[in-house]
This record gives sequence, C-alpha cells and structure tokens, in this order.
Amino acid sequence: TLGGTSAGASAMSDTMIIGWDPSDQPLVDNIRLSSGLGILRHMIIDQHFTERNRLSRLITAVAYHPGYLGVGVDEDTAAVISPAGVLTVIGSGTVTVVDGSEISHCNVAEIPANHPFSVIGLKIHVLSTENSYHVRERRPIENHS
Repeated sequence: TLGGTSAGASAMSDTMIIGWDPSDQPLVDNIRLSSGLGILRHMIIDQHFTERNRLSRLITAVAYHPGYLGVGVDEDTAAVISPAGVLTVIGSGTVTVVDGSEISHCNVAEIPANHPFSVIGLKIHVLSTENSYHVRERRPIENHS
C-alpha cells in the first residue's frame, strides 16, 4: 500500500505537474511537467483540485499527454486504486477524472505560447463516494446503494 498527500500524491504518477501559471482557461505553455516516481503508470495526479480551481490545469496536462488519465483529488478526499484497477473515492469531496484517450483534435502544438488551444473528445467524470472508475477500461462504474 502506498499513499501520499498533496505533492506526495502527485509524485506517484509517471508525469507530474511541477508548475502552473494560473488561468481560468487552458493555455499553451502555462504548465510545467516533470517526471514523477512512475508508480501510477500513464496517470497525472493533481491535488487540492476543486478548492484551487485546477480543472484547466489538468486539462492542459492531459492535452500534452492524451494517453494519460488525469486524476484531480479534492482536499479531505482520497482516490484509492485497487490492484484490479478500480478507483474508489473516500472522503468528503470528489475525484475528477480527465480522460484524453478519445481526443479527436488537439491543436496545443500549433498555437503560440500563452494562447488558448482547442481539445475535442476529452471526457470528464466527477466522482463522489457513490461512484467508482475502472482505470484500465477507462469507464465509470455506477454504484447503486
């Protein structure tokens, strides 16, 4: 079992966000990425997600790595990933999943720095403790209590 909070959670992924020029919209070159520990393969973990309005940041990271799954975790919340690849949410907040595997168009490589870019086909799921997500199959699981 491994765990991390804040930057410790972000470091678990292959690629981690190490810097960001805050913006309400996804902008080219306003994010800095680096290698993480690689424990969670093909994922980018972001923390303090809703509290710090980081959806734009995670969308930008996934636009640069469309094969990766972006996972934004709120404060007082955890994303627990089982050996079978099922992510469950525990705590009082939500986990936002940004899936770029079905992006049909992204012009992030063609737009000048600090300009907005387009991304089409991105999937976003917001999960509370009522739902899970199958990481390997890239699909939400509706848990009915």
